[in-house]
Amino acid sequence: MVKLPRPIPDAVRAAQARASNPAASAFVSANAGSGKTHVLVQRVIRLLLDGVPPEKILCITFTKAAAANMAERVFTTLGHWVTLDDGPLDTAIREAGVAHPNARLRKTARELFASALETPGGLKVQTIHALCTRLLQQFPFEANVPARFAVLDDRDQTEMMERANLKVFLEASRDPQSATGQALLTAMASQIGPEAGRPAARRPGSCRQRAGR
Repeated sequence: MVKLPRPIPDAVRAAQARASNPAASAFVSANAGSGKTHVLVQRVIRLLLDGVPPEKILCITFTKAAAANMAERVFTTLGHWVTLDDGPLDTAIREAGVAHPNARLRKTARELFASALETPGGLKVQTIHALCTRLLQQFPFEANVPARFAVLDDRDQTEMMERANLKVFLEASRDPQSATGQALLTAMASQIGPEAGRPAARRPGSCRQRAGR
């Protein structure tokens, strides 16, 4: 079943247009699914319409999925604008928050998709972790970190933990009286102890069977 788009009240549209205006500094706080990403996408598009180079724009999110979603929305909108005639394009530009489109703005709108794709570095939509990693890689000496360091992904982290665990087990098995061996025995005892103190569960009727013999 196809869901029809929900109507957006005029007051909400006006508030979104104010928040997406590049001339204003805005802080948007709203519930999930209320259109915060839409406002940010519109703000990026309006920055591009105002002539801001794509490489000068930086969008920060918390998750990779949100970053991918935001970038996809921007490029989908810009790609769609390339295919529109003047009338529909004017309508789309007005929906982005620009009240009075003109021929110059239409020309700019149709060039944004190629500009965003071809600009070295491109439009940056990334997580805060990716931004921090990039800054550290650009300024390793100032940050006192090794040059050309790499960030471990989830698979590398899992493999590293498995190797560390194996190393501990091997050291403990070679010398059970060592500090590592004693620490491992203590940890194992703390896990086994509570289970060992519990009475064994019996099947219903087992006591009756014994009593009847």
